[in-house]
Amino acid sequence: QRFGHRDMEMPLSNLKQVRIIPSAEPLPNSRGTAPGWWVAKDGRTLVAMPGPPAELQEMWQQEIQPRLKKSSGSVILSRTIKTFGLSEAAVGEQVSALMSASNPTLGVYSRADGIQLRITAKAGSAGQAAEMISQGEADIRSVLEGYIWGVDDDTLETVIGRLLMEKGLSLAIIEDYSGGWLAANITDVPESPQFFKGGLVATSDEAKIACGVDPGLMSQYGAVSPQVAAAMADAVRNLLQADIAVSTTGIGETATMSSGLAYIAISDGNSRQVIGRPRGKRRLTTAALLELRKLLLSG
Repeated sequence: QRFGHRDMEMPLSNLKQVRIIPSAEPLPNSRGTAPGWWVAKDGRTLVAMPGPPAELQEMWQQEIQPRLKKSSGSVILSRTIKTFGLSEAAVGEQVSALMSASNPTLGVYSRADGIQLRITAKAGSAGQAAEMISQGEADIRSVLEGYIWGVDDDTLETVIGRLLMEKGLSLAIIEDYSGGWLAANITDVPESPQFFKGGLVATSDEAKIACGVDPGLMSQYGAVSPQVAAAMADAVRNLLQADIAVSTTGIGETATMSSGLAYIAISDGNSRQVIGRPRGKRRLTTAALLELRKLLLSG
């Protein structure tokens, strides 16, 4: 049926996906053709899932988690706390006293948007597990509060979107080196039309001038400079009539500059803030979102 809906002929080799062992119960796959397996035998349970993340995650949430909750006499809950500004080792040192506990357990992980801590508690009821999670989170916040920016499914863009909507502010973006990464992150927020005026990718001097950047600044300081980054933010804020604007400009590794150079600027019409950051489009995008969040929280 799936191949038919796509007007495709199914290769006969796909038939191997429907073969199961006698003790396995097939688990529906709403996003693909390979079912999962649920095998219960001799007091043990084995679960097999397809590899593609979208299929695996959907099957886990819709089919497997509910079954595990019914078959288990205990409840396992977890919470992820997201931080930025400290290294993985520094975060580990700050929470080292909490990591020795066996229940709840605490793990520290490095991610693109910072260092994450995951608390996992096991208890006889959801209420007991939630209480253990809450106490663990309170202990973590007592030592890392200034570095925590979100929890669980929070992303930087969703956190920023909430702040902008709460304050009734609009946002505009202009990018050079990051090439649209920043705007792409913002538009991942379903509510972005409520606060996002638009994003421009201005990689040439001509594009920057067309947006309103003074050509004299680029002649004097160069396109990759704090002065031009600030002028870009001012220009796009005026052009799109936004309350706040963010700009990025930079250059990757060259023969004469091994680490690259990049700048982020934020303008609200009354003041401008320019931050230097290392190269890398993803890293620069994350840094820009974090600096914008910091500014919004500061009022």
